[in-house]
Amino acid sequence: MNWMKPLLPLAGALAVQACSFPCDKTGDSRGTLQPVSGSGQMVVSCASTQKTRTFAFDETWFLHSVHDLEKKTRSFEVALGFQGEGSPGDLKLIVDRTLVDGSYPLDGESTEPVQTKMTWMRSLEGTVSLARTRDVPFIDVSEPEPGEYSTTVDLTLELRGQLLSYYGFDCPEPLQFTLQPSTVHLEKQTTVGTCDGGDVLEGLSNVRIGH
Repeated sequence: MNWMKPLLPLAGALAVQACSFPCDKTGDSRGTLQPVSGSGQMVVSCASTQKTRTFAFDETWFLHSVHDLEKKTRSFEVALGFQGEGSPGDLKLIVDRTLVDGSYPLDGESTEPVQTKMTWMRSLEGTVSLARTRDVPFIDVSEPEPGEYSTTVDLTLELRGQLLSYYGFDCPEPLQFTLQPSTVHLEKQTTVGTCDGGDVLEGLSNVRIGH
């Protein structure tokens, strides 16, 4: 009966393909960003040359879920971009899904309660205030019902820190950056559908990772 062994993986694959499960059918993780108060601008400067550049928030943002396999926890990641050539990379805020609305200190070297990441960032400190909708599909709810979902996040940011010298500043020391208190309103629509059959691998990725 050894001839049946090669057929077992195939039978298992067919069984998996017969199952169906929720998956993200949106096709895009971007949402819209609307400034509410403050300049919404990041000022980058070189102290020794006194040169400065100003970058405003982009009109879009990205929402991803982050699954920590070790801790078996899920977080949501908000990525905010800046307009203009040579702008700093996306500012990413990674927040545990159980974190309640409120104000929190930011520290570029810390991962709790809010982890921050930005390309070329040397150091960062400040505060963030956030309020968001709950039961976000694939973040708060691992297997949401099919349908249309609306997610909103309100952020107030006050940041300062240092960047590595780059993009033509010709600055002999780390660049300084400042984001005065600015509030933005974020919105994103998510379409939850069902994946099965030949979509198994992609669907599992959507369900388990949330992209």
